[in-house]
Amino acid sequence: MMPKAFAAALTCVVALAIPQSSLAKPTTLTPTEMRAFGEAALLKGYAEQAVQIAEALLQRDPNDVAALVIKAQALRVMGQLSQSEATARAAWGVVGAPAALRYAAATAVAQALSLQNKRTQAQLWLRRAADVAPTATIRQQAVEDFEYVQQQNPLRMNFNFSLRPSDNVNGGARDPLFVFRGIPFVLSGDALALSGVSWGVGVNGRYRLDASPTGETALTFALNHQGVVLSNAAKQQAPNAENGDYALDHAEFGFEKLIGADPAPGLPGQWRVATTAGKTWYGGKPLSDDFGAAVGFDRKVKGLSFGVEVSIDKHNRQDNAASSSTNHAISGDLGFRGKAGDVWQVSLNYQNVASQDISVDHRETALTLGWQAAKPVAGIGIGATLGMKQSDFAASPYSADGRRDFGIRAGLTAVFSKMDYLGFAPVFGVEYARSNSNVALYDTNSLGVSLSIKSQF
Repeated sequence: MMPKAFAAALTCVVALAIPQSSLAKPTTLTPTEMRAFGEAALLKGYAEQAVQIAEALLQRDPNDVAALVIKAQALRVMGQLSQSEATARAAWGVVGAPAALRYAAATAVAQALSLQNKRTQAQLWLRRAADVAPTATIRQQAVEDFEYVQQQNPLRMNFNFSLRPSDNVNGGARDPLFVFRGIPFVLSGDALALSGVSWGVGVNGRYRLDASPTGETALTFALNHQGVVLSNAAKQQAPNAENGDYALDHAEFGFEKLIGADPAPGLPGQWRVATTAGKTWYGGKPLSDDFGAAVGFDRKVKGLSFGVEVSIDKHNRQDNAASSSTNHAISGDLGFRGKAGDVWQVSLNYQNVASQDISVDHRETALTLGWQAAKPVAGIGIGATLGMKQSDFAASPYSADGRRDFGIRAGLTAVFSKMDYLGFAPVFGVEYARSNSNVALYDTNSLGVSLSIKSQF
């Protein structure tokens, strides 16, 4: 016997799709035809009839994913957002559903959440939609929807995670023997390079307070933790060293003001004014109270993007007041795309660190060149960096001529885009760093690999 709801739904869809002259003839519809009629009713704006059709199908099979999606979409049109969300979640929860229907279910959840101003949750569901999208074209639609919701969302957060096995996790000296005024000294094990794994987790973000076509105001925040796991060889070399001795934690909040349109070709550019306040811990103990202010400008002109920033940072050391410092810095970067489509980035930074502590007081200049291949190689995005840094200390307890350090750093990264999950892809990196100083105590050398996560959109 045909259920009353099914009969009512059948009457509705037949009225929608079949001419009145043919209604006298008995009509039998298969579930597939009923779903097609439900979609047609929804497209024509008959949301209530679409709900009736979906409910009739669900009486026959409560796990009819297509019917659940139709009902969820219709409820959204009717303004019943919480019911639409619950129905779409039920569709997503059906095991074994085809990818196209799982995509539709995830999208329906995201739409209902976004209309309830739950945009951060909506972004997660759009990542799920992109993850199960049956084709590249449909995936791109999910990415575009994600970017639209992200623009509407006042809260933006970026999470980071990294693992880095290295032969020098503590930045220790390269050579065990140090000669001072003709007298040789043997450095302790914990003063030398220690092998192990450094790791980090963190989140940074901003909350937009207001926005207009010419700028916006936001609160910013960041929480980061870096830890170290010493190798067995390192523990033998430095028996008194513990993992927690090298833990570094930092927390900060700030205020940011953007003035002008987003940097784009032909536009005047964008100014950025920011202030921050934070605290740093090292080895589980307070290291410094940190305060900063910066003014920056970005612009794009004829395929070039460039930016400049002037900043001042104050670090009030809690472990040793004499080591407190005030850093004045200016930095600039230039980006452009080569003929083959490769992206190049050049950055130059100069800072003057003023402190009563002669081991902290110095001037520093750094130059970094970055490159990113235009096209993936075998599905892997390739990038590289090369950096040089010169540091000048006017005085040093170990040298009458002061101290001069010169360091180089080279790295290679590979983004495995085809291994992404929810739009996040693993990034494998290799980095080599070396620093030479006229004071041998500060000669360092390190080689490490890293694994991190990068958002694809």
